Amino acid sequence: MSVQIAWLEPNRILMTTYSGHVTGTDFAQASEAAFQTMDVQPVAILADLSSITGFEPNFVNMQLGIKLMNHPNMRGMAIITSSGLMNFIAKALGAGLRFKLFQNHEDALAYLHSSF
Repeated sequence: MSVQIAWLEPNRILMTTYSGHVTGTDFAQASEAAFQTMDVQPVAILADLSSITGFEPNFVNMQLGIKLMNHPNMRGMAIITSSGLMNFIAKALGAGLRFKLFQNHEDALAYLHSSF
C-alpha cells in the first residue's frame, strides 16, 4: 500500500502520507478513512505527497475529492508537495476546492491550526 493514514493530532488532524507509486485504490482507501472519521467529528487533513515517485493517471477520483472537500465536518486540507508537477496537477484538478499547497509540514500545520 502506498498510503499511510494516522492521527497527527488525535481527533483534530488526520495525516495521509503517500509514497512510491500511487494508485486510485490508494486514494480511495484514504478517502474512505477520512469519511469514516468526518461522519463522526470535525477533522482537518494533512496530505503529504512529497514522497510520491509515480502515479496512475486516474489516481485522484474527482467525485470522491469533491465529496471529501465539501463534507460538513471538513475543517481544512493542506497538501505538502515540493514537486512542480504535483503542484500543477493539484491546482488543475482542485480548482474551486478548499485546500492549500505547502512545501513543508510547519507551514501546513500552521494553516490547519488556523482552520479550527
